[in-house]
Amino acid sequence: MNTVTNQEMLQHYFKQIRSLFPTYGGNEKRFLADFKKSVSDFVDNAPDATFEEILSEFGDPKEIIKDYMNDLDIDNLMTRIRLSKAIRIAVALLVLIALLMASTILAMQYQLHKDAREAIIAFEDIEIIEEP
Repeated sequence: MNTVTNQEMLQHYFKQIRSLFPTYGGNEKRFLADFKKSVSDFVDNAPDATFEEILSEFGDPKEIIKDYMNDLDIDNLMTRIRLSKAIRIAVALLVLIALLMASTILAMQYQLHKDAREAIIAFEDIEIIEEP
């Protein structure tokens, strides 16, 4: 498994696994690190292993996550998913508020700029009228 293509495929494999976690906390990080170590040990013991052999040994990313999820406490998982959803909503609201504030400030600045340009007298016509 020394070719660059197989290494790239392994990196893609690990990214797929990581993306399938509903939340990604400390437990998932440890699981993925242990899983990478297991794959690394397998590759060290069988250096000529192809990517397909690794897939057949460890399984499809969906199967790996399914097995991982079956071992979890469902109540804990649901709590973490709800918390993750709440955090996403809060961040989205904060971004929306920041955008609204920024657009309001820019609109006010633009209005001040227009008012200032209109207030500046660029030239003044002076007529001198002579009396006869």
